[in-house]
Amino acid sequence: IRRRALLLLLLLLLLLLPSSCCQCLAFGSSIPSRRPLASACSVSLLGAATEPDASNNNDDVVPVDGRPQQIEKPLDLQAQHPFTSPSQTLRKLAQFCDDNAVCLFDIYGDFDSTQDTSYLRKFESEVATAFGKDDAVFMPSGVMAQSIALLIHSKSNESGDESLVREGSPSWRRKPSFACHRTSHLLLHEQNGYSELLNMDAVILPMNTGPCGGTVGGSFGVQPLRSIDVEEAIQAHVMDAAGCDKQSNLSTVIIELPHREIGGKLTPWEEVVQMSDLCREHGVAFHCDGARIFEAAAGYNLTLRQIADPFGSVYVSFYKGLGGLQGAMLLGDNTFCNEGRLWLRRFGGNLYTLLPYAISAWSGFKARGLGEGGGPTFSDKKDKIRRILRALVDDEDISGIVTFDPAVPETNMVHGFIRASLEDCGNATKNVAKRTGVSVLSRVRAISNTEDEFKRGYGCRFEWTIGDANAAIEDDIFLETWKAFAIEFAGNVC
Repeated sequence: IRRRALLLLLLLLLLLLPSSCCQCLAFGSSIPSRRPLASACSVSLLGAATEPDASNNNDDVVPVDGRPQQIEKPLDLQAQHPFTSPSQTLRKLAQFCDDNAVCLFDIYGDFDSTQDTSYLRKFESEVATAFGKDDAVFMPSGVMAQSIALLIHSKSNESGDESLVREGSPSWRRKPSFACHRTSHLLLHEQNGYSELLNMDAVILPMNTGPCGGTVGGSFGVQPLRSIDVEEAIQAHVMDAAGCDKQSNLSTVIIELPHREIGGKLTPWEEVVQMSDLCREHGVAFHCDGARIFEAAAGYNLTLRQIADPFGSVYVSFYKGLGGLQGAMLLGDNTFCNEGRLWLRRFGGNLYTLLPYAISAWSGFKARGLGEGGGPTFSDKKDKIRRILRALVDDEDISGIVTFDPAVPETNMVHGFIRASLEDCGNATKNVAKRTGVSVLSRVRAISNTEDEFKRGYGCRFEWTIGDANAAIEDDIFLETWKAFAIEFAGNVC
């Protein structure tokens, strides 16, 4: 009876709670409770062009004898998470609650509770311990989490608050700023939230460059953030001509590990450590955008504690590689996290209860983040995509139609650029799927004629991540299906 009641409450909550998810426009994202989401620039290659909200329909579910039945679809080489229906997902969450003695809902973030009385505080403590930080705060979304991190660091930068921008106007203060790579999520996918909501400026690195990636394009061959980039930013914004620190509004340097918009590339680890030392020396906060930090740890062959150590604060996402429904966490010292809870309230993020999202995140963290689920590890997934790519690029037909960036994956992710139009790519995908029952691609974005990649002869692009679902597919199937896809173009490559 208790399990049924909890399941009904979960269903009700998912209907009532907002879905504040930072779906990126570039490639879409998939979560285990539904089909992959499409963006305004993406297309479902097994059907018609997809509108931004079309992923919420039930076109692949038809009634049979009064009950919905899933239409059999081609095996999808691009899908990283296995499909589960909403009811299946909620049943699993109910079982997780039973297995982990979750008997009470969290209320408004359980700020005044302890891990002995609150499942949420216990979850936060487990994550903080795994990463070697004092504390952690669960939040509904990564956009909210990183905005709060920026605010906390900017408030602690006293010089940023006190320096004047316009002489003779003492009431007008200089905007605090943060430095980030030109492919940062904050620049590409948040509608300038850092400026409109936080009243902050962005210092784009490398210096004298502009944003790239996402719908802007121009990400092919772009390198990750390097220590020289951070050094130049500090010299320009923190140090004076004599090499001494001056009053500065630069409060934070953010680095994304790995860089999603350039195919999961990683900054050399020794340079990450150098950046940390440089920021510490000049009183600048060093923050990790760890949306895919578990993938990055596998790429570096580091533990979670080791990868988090150079940073004063870390953001972790639970719905990407971990396959949760939603949710993020900010990690840092006790002072930072206490401030984070205060800002969470100000942002309206401490909802009456976060249980469905938090439980899903905790389940994914245990199963995939800590490896308690027994499935393939992130290192296994990285090794698989490297193995498959070696076979693909060795084939002349395949390498003639697609180029991968990076050429050797640094994590379990890579970006691909196809020498064909989106329409031709879609037709080839559907033809191969009809013959083989396997879809080589399901989410692809057109490259506009204003993008650098178009001038190089590419017509569309895609993101490919190895997850639990496609990790279970034999390597030979990838090679055979890509071979059939490439042959479709035989002498007709743009």
